[in-house]
Amino acid sequence: MSKTNSKFKVLSNVQHYLERDYQMLKAIKESDLDNKYFRKQYFNEVALYCGVSPSTISQMHARNLHASYLLAIKISEFINVPVENIWQVVEKEAE
Repeated sequence: MSKTNSKFKVLSNVQHYLERDYQMLKAIKESDLDNKYFRKQYFNEVALYCGVSPSTISQMHARNLHASYLLAIKISEFINVPVENIWQVVEKEAE
């Protein structure tokens, strides 16, 4: 059995970047669409590009689900952010 290094943990910034991209697009199109419809359309576009369901994107946006590395790569392509920004390795706080 291999020993794991529990000194570090990996954090996902997918929610942050999805929200940032959503807010930028919303600001551009705000006069055209109501907020609820635009959010649904945005999640549908991200999901279609990534090959997952809109529900998956919605759950990641709400932090109820974490993206796999492969899905994070697709999301980073869609929102034009380096995949390295999606994941963050941090030191765990002392218990």
